[in-house]
Amino acid sequence: MKKEDFTRLKTSIREAGKIKRGIKVAVRETTIETPHKAQSETLTYAFCVKTDDPALLILRKLYPVTLYDERYVKVIDEAGEATIYPADFFLPVSLPQEVTTKLAQIA
Repeated sequence: MKKEDFTRLKTSIREAGKIKRGIKVAVRETTIETPHKAQSETLTYAFCVKTDDPALLILRKLYPVTLYDERYVKVIDEAGEATIYPADFFLPVSLPQEVTTKLAQIA
């Protein structure tokens, strides 16, 4: 783990402890129910059109996505983590087979 990531993790854990003890109020809270199994393991591509964290998702960038259902997609974000995001954060695109093959080769 990078030193920078470790430092951010320690800070986050300390802040969570303060929130749990009632010393600090959470700035934001997010709860998303995710399906346990993807409906489709088909890899498609989509442009990011909305983000709640520009460090993790870059607007107008083309991402490979795995569809879960009509509400969620799995994406490898900029931190390199496979994360579930709302489907409305992305605009799916239809690419020719030769393009998707080349993209898969360079990924």
